[in-house]
Amino acid sequence: MSYYPNANPQSMSNMQFTPKDPSYVQYNQQPAPAPVMYGPRLLHIYINGLTHRKMTIFDNDKQTALYTIKQNQGMSLFSEKPHMKIFRGLDTNVPYVGSASFHGFSQSVDLGFHGRMEYLHADSLFKRTHSFNSSVGRLSWKGDGIMSNNLKLVDQQDNLYARFDNAAFSMSKEGKLEIYAPNAQGMLLDEIVTSGLAMIQCERRRRNNNSGSIAASSS
Repeated sequence: MSYYPNANPQSMSNMQFTPKDPSYVQYNQQPAPAPVMYGPRLLHIYINGLTHRKMTIFDNDKQTALYTIKQNQGMSLFSEKPHMKIFRGLDTNVPYVGSASFHGFSQSVDLGFHGRMEYLHADSLFKRTHSFNSSVGRLSWKGDGIMSNNLKLVDQQDNLYARFDNAAFSMSKEGKLEIYAPNAQGMLLDEIVTSGLAMIQCERRRRNNNSGSIAASSS
């Protein structure tokens, strides 16, 4: 099924993606429009280095940088907050459009969207579900499969907004963020990306805590 019903299938075979310099993206401008395609819009999350302190999110063409992510080292209870900052494009000398701060003894996360504060709330200690208030209503990130690290974002009617496909065996790529919401531009896209990155970090912390518990019990 096409999420862009007005697209011309014939034009897709001749489509060429041209590399762009995304430095023109300013704080008060909208991100580059999504290229016409069938299926979800794919965003590729790449890690710069081995520490996850900086990441870049590229559009479907893997050349247009949509977001840059900067993270404080360790992101511990005593690290400077916000622990994670999300910038549009490659310029990190402008105001960030999203932020996330984590807590040492809580699974919930403080989110910021253009200065508006929200909470990515852990719905249960035993479920991989975190919810927050977005510009279009209440959305929830959930585990997508019992044995996988994949995630999905749905609304209260279980309509799919996005899915994160974890690149489990890659040292340079965090994974793919599949955007299914056809109106995911501007603020909503910032909210999906910011909350998704925060949820990915929550999942990483959960796995590390589980590994530590297993190691402690076996010693």
